[in-house]
Amino acid sequence: MNSVIKFLQKNYRNRCVGIPHWLLEENADLGGKKPFVEIDFLDKTKEQILSSTEPILKTVILSCHYVVPIISVMEFNEIINDKEGTIINFSFSGQLGDRDKKFNIRLGDYAMTDFLIELVEETKNWIEGSSNGTARIEELLSIREEKIRNDFEKRFWRLSKGEDNSRGKTLVVVYFDPLRYMFSQGYSYNIIAGLLKKFPHLFNVCIMLLL
Repeated sequence: MNSVIKFLQKNYRNRCVGIPHWLLEENADLGGKKPFVEIDFLDKTKEQILSSTEPILKTVILSCHYVVPIISVMEFNEIINDKEGTIINFSFSGQLGDRDKKFNIRLGDYAMTDFLIELVEETKNWIEGSSNGTARIEELLSIREEKIRNDFEKRFWRLSKGEDNSRGKTLVVVYFDPLRYMFSQGYSYNIIAGLLKKFPHLFNVCIMLLL
C-alpha cells in the first residue's frame, strides 16, 4: 500500500484522490493529507441500502458512483480475480515509469466516462423491454462482455502488444461488470430493475488499475 500512496502523493499532489471512509479508518494517518479526500455516497439512502455490502463491492459501487477508476495495490487482484463479474484481468510485466502509469490511469478514466451513457441506457432499454427477464439479462451480459473486451483491446493495445520481460507484474488492468456480479449473486430481475432506477451509474463498467 505504501508504494501506491507514495506514487499518488508524488504524481497527483495537485489533484483530489478519493479514499472510501472504510479504508480511511484503516489508514487514519492519511486523513487531511493532500491529495487524499474522504469520499462517501452522496445519498444517505444509498448508504443505508448498501450498508451490508462487503467492502470490496462497496468500493466498486463507489467507483461507478463517481465514474472514476479504482487505483490500488497488486494484492487487490487476489480478492477481485475470482469474483464473477471480472471480464478482463490483464497483467503487464514490462517496464513502466510513473509517466506510463499515469497515462494508463487516464485511459481507465476515459473508458469509464465513455462507457457510462452507452451501458446505462442500453441496460435500461433491455430491461424495460424484457418479456423474459432472466433470458434477456443473460443476452445483455454477453453483449456487454463483447463491448468490454473490444474496448480493452483498442484502448490498452500498448500494454497487450508490449514486451513482457517476466520480471514481475508492474500493472494489472481489470474490467469488472457489476451487472454480471449481481446476477451471479442471485439478484432477481425485479431487484436489478429497481436498482437501475435508483443507481443508474452502478450499471457502468468499473475499471481498476493495480500498481
